[in-house]
Amino acid sequence: MPEMLKPADVVVIGLGAAGGTAVWPLAEAGMKVVAIEAGPHVTVRDHPFDEIRNDIRDSWGRFKANLEVPTTRPNARVQATRPLGAVGPMMNAVGGTSIHWMTQSWRFLPWNFKLVSESKKRYGPSAIPKDSTSIDWPFDYNELEPYYDKHEYLAGVSGQHGNLKGSIDPRGNIFEGPRNRRYPNPPLRRTGFTDLTHAGAKALGWHPYPGPAGIRSQTYHGKSECSYCGFCGWTGCWTNAKVSTNVDYIPLAMKTKNLKIFDLAHALSIEVDDQGRASGVLFLKGKREYFQPAKVVVLAGYTYGNIRMLLTSTSKAFPKGLSNNHGQVGKHYIAHGLGSAGATGWFPGKRLNRYSGSLGQFTAFDDLDADNFDHTGLGFVVGVCAARPWRANPSALPTRRRRASPVGGRAGRRGWPRMPTPSPASARSSRCSPTRTTSSTSIQEWQIRWVDRFCGSPTISTTTSSASRTTSRRRWSSGSRRPVPPRSGPRRKVPDRSAHMPSAAHAWATIRT
Repeated sequence: MPEMLKPADVVVIGLGAAGGTAVWPLAEAGMKVVAIEAGPHVTVRDHPFDEIRNDIRDSWGRFKANLEVPTTRPNARVQATRPLGAVGPMMNAVGGTSIHWMTQSWRFLPWNFKLVSESKKRYGPSAIPKDSTSIDWPFDYNELEPYYDKHEYLAGVSGQHGNLKGSIDPRGNIFEGPRNRRYPNPPLRRTGFTDLTHAGAKALGWHPYPGPAGIRSQTYHGKSECSYCGFCGWTGCWTNAKVSTNVDYIPLAMKTKNLKIFDLAHALSIEVDDQGRASGVLFLKGKREYFQPAKVVVLAGYTYGNIRMLLTSTSKAFPKGLSNNHGQVGKHYIAHGLGSAGATGWFPGKRLNRYSGSLGQFTAFDDLDADNFDHTGLGFVVGVCAARPWRANPSALPTRRRRASPVGGRAGRRGWPRMPTPSPASARSSRCSPTRTTSSTSIQEWQIRWVDRFCGSPTISTTTSSASRTTSRRRWSSGSRRPVPPRSGPRRKVPDRSAHMPSAAHAWATIRT
């Protein structure tokens, strides 16, 4: 029998970006909040400059995410698989993936909230695929803007505004929705490479700007500024200059004394009462089971974990999983295809010196995003989020001249491609992230052949089957990133022609009831 704990007003499963933010206003409002987190508490001492540990092995995923990596397939006709050595797209700790995120701090564009109606208005009813289940948001950008603003000012986001109360500033993103205030901090410092890509985008007639970053560019409310150390993505910040819920929100909730955290604890199921309403969470800490009663359960374990938790939580009221009597849990999968399209270019004679700084130092442009260009005849709507970060860890580009090259070339010794450039330090990939519309055949479901290594439950399998439009968008975006003029751009460019979108760190829209 599980140990019964003292009832709470709210129990939160997952204390990362979403859960770690939610606990603050709940606790501040006087509610008694309990959070269940699979990972441990961390400090700045837990973030070593070790790219193999952080970037390749996702060390902080060892508590949960790496034990239940989803399998994927491009359509229902093939068997779902998991790449050898694959790690989870997330990490587990108090603060979650907000600790090791890539710090690009975007707002949605106003058009994103009205995707369906605006697409049909401009291109006709056939603009949205027949099997698409996408709908407009129930609110618009203007309703959400005060909350964007509140977060940016509490955390100290750095950037350059492009639309201040309707006044356009070409130094920033001219396509953004109107904001009521400037960014609280100026952009992170620019580099030779970001200036190079900025000039190249301008030469193509695009509208580049320094991308907004969840890193403080200067001391802000007693919190440190960026040290440009070179180890930023896939690890935490050793000076706490990065915006993270364990630095910015969870401490505020703890000060109220209304938040209790169970770390290194695994949620097993959400229990329901006789009316089928959530009544609390059964979880495991150490070798002991506990039940945390609560009036409200907040599910904040990221898309894959949330789906898995709902399907695991069976009961008399919900024999197919919590809130799944209509078979909608896991359907309508949509992902942001993080960095899944783009190209690699060679800048002859230029040493890009990218082994320092942060991923928050990047040039962005929204000319290819949303409906900022004419989609007529392209076979898809929406676009891509395009950014050119500066930083790369040393393993991203090998230093031996005839070893593996991101640009390709003839095979050399032992099967390694021969290096067509004088130095890999002169090569740079430019990535973009396509956005997809939902589809009734893009789903997440149980993969019985694979079970996690913790409690033996089936893992999640993802089918991304809106293939034709997704592939068209990704290949179009790769091809559109044509070489920029020689004075500012690469001599040679190799587009990315991959078509399948694997499990992603930017996935959502899979829970309907």
